[in-house]
Amino acid sequence: MTRLNIGAVAVGCTLSLMMGLLGTAPANAWHRGHVQLLTVLPDAALGAQSSVEGLTVGPDGNIYVPTFGFNTTGSTSGPATLFVISPNGKVVQHVTLKASPPASPHMLGLAFNPVTNHLLVLDFGSGLATGTAIFHRCLGRERD
Repeated sequence: MTRLNIGAVAVGCTLSLMMGLLGTAPANAWHRGHVQLLTVLPDAALGAQSSVEGLTVGPDGNIYVPTFGFNTTGSTSGPATLFVISPNGKVVQHVTLKASPPASPHMLGLAFNPVTNHLLVLDFGSGLATGTAIFHRCLGRERD
């Protein structure tokens, strides 16, 4: 064997050994250490426990998070609810998200436009990114 072949075999064996060792290591994803509870959300609708997905922090420092359409008992119906949570954990507002075409209950992601500060919501159920004017009205703000 040439030096190049020996080197390639050595590298291959080393990589295989590393992959084998890393592949058998326990995942520490669920060991989060000491955590603090920020808030307990109210029911999204009467008797419908909230389950949320896809939070973001707004330019005002508040946390914005929508319901996702599923909770511990299964699928929920109706439009999603957007919760606004202050940095100290108080739910300062929650609104039903309405859009045209009608919004699905499956909101997945939120982001604020860095230029206009308008809230954008990804409606996973309908495949649309729903615009800002509707949500600014829901939040009691005028459109810029």
